[in-house]
Amino acid sequence: ESQTLLAAAVERERAATEELLANKIQMSSVESQNALLRQENSRLQAQLESEKNKLRKLEDENSRYQVELENLKDEYVRTLEETRKEKTLLCSQLEMEKMKVEQERKKAIFTQEAAKEKLEISNLEKTRSIMSEELVKLTNQNDELEEKVKEIPKLRVQLRDLDQRYNTILQMYGEKAEEAEELRLDLEDVKNMYKTQIDELLRQRLS
Repeated sequence: ESQTLLAAAVERERAATEELLANKIQMSSVESQNALLRQENSRLQAQLESEKNKLRKLEDENSRYQVELENLKDEYVRTLEETRKEKTLLCSQLEMEKMKVEQERKKAIFTQEAAKEKLEISNLEKTRSIMSEELVKLTNQNDELEEKVKEIPKLRVQLRDLDQRYNTILQMYGEKAEEAEELRLDLEDVKNMYKTQIDELLRQRLS
């Protein structure tokens, strides 16, 4: 019976030893896994820290980009405003240039028309001068004709005197027919001459 107990004790001790060994092996394995996990954790922590650093850098860079973007926006707005002002100024200058060109065109037209009017006035002045000279000439001619017309009664009186003298001569020298005929012919020539002058004066007067 003691041997049985001893054998059982030995068996229990062996089983306990085997279990202890198994536990040690398992514990060693767990410790190895734990070491691996710690290494992995350290690696992940380092990676996490690296990613955090990258994130901070990205955030810093993003902030810088945001500032630059805002600056670009401000610059764009300022440039756009300056461009609008410049466009407005250029449009105003263009309108002023258009008005200036239109004024110059009207001025040129006015100058041309003024020159044309001046030429027409000059021509009218010349025409008026010529007409005035012609009027003076016609007036003088009319005065001369008036003077000649005034002489018509005198010429008629002279003609009557000649007729009377002719008749007297015929009565006194009726016997001298040949001389009387010559005298008559001379008298006829004189009468015709006076008549021609009178007719010419009357014709000039009527025209």
